[in-house]
Amino acid sequence: MASHHFLDANILIGSLVEWDGQHRHTHCYMQQEGFRRHTSERVYRECTGVLGRFRRTILRYLEHMDRNFPGHPDPLTLDRTIDRLTERWVRKLASGREQNVIRSFVSRNRQDLRNSALGTEEERRAFRRDAIEAIKGALASLDRDCRDDPAAPVLCHTCCPGDYAAHSP
Repeated sequence: MASHHFLDANILIGSLVEWDGQHRHTHCYMQQEGFRRHTSERVYRECTGVLGRFRRTILRYLEHMDRNFPGHPDPLTLDRTIDRLTERWVRKLASGREQNVIRSFVSRNRQDLRNSALGTEEERRAFRRDAIEAIKGALASLDRDCRDDPAAPVLCHTCCPGDYAAHSP
């Protein structure tokens, strides 16, 4: 008999977003078999809201980088420049979650940030599009995986069950 697990937003988002600090662990967990995964419509809506905030936060960060990066950055000090501009941006963010999102995004995408800084305007726009597409992909995966369908990878309950015993081990 399968073990039943209830997934909160942190598990779902961590499994979908590659630059999330927990991605490796949560993605691995989601690939394991023998579990019947459940979530709620409320958690699903929380995930879509969080992913939307991620998108806005990252896009504002990339705009900040575009506006403040030197025209001809020194490749030898590029990492320090990225770190300095990132920390300046992070200090402006009131939310610790947004700060962590940016730090994780920068850590996971450092090489792309370097290439973007040294590249053309078109390469910077392509990197921005890739970031947007990654979040769109996470939202699409959330929609595909979390449904009110017993065959879905994550059964998304749209209401509270009348009998909790049926959902307990």
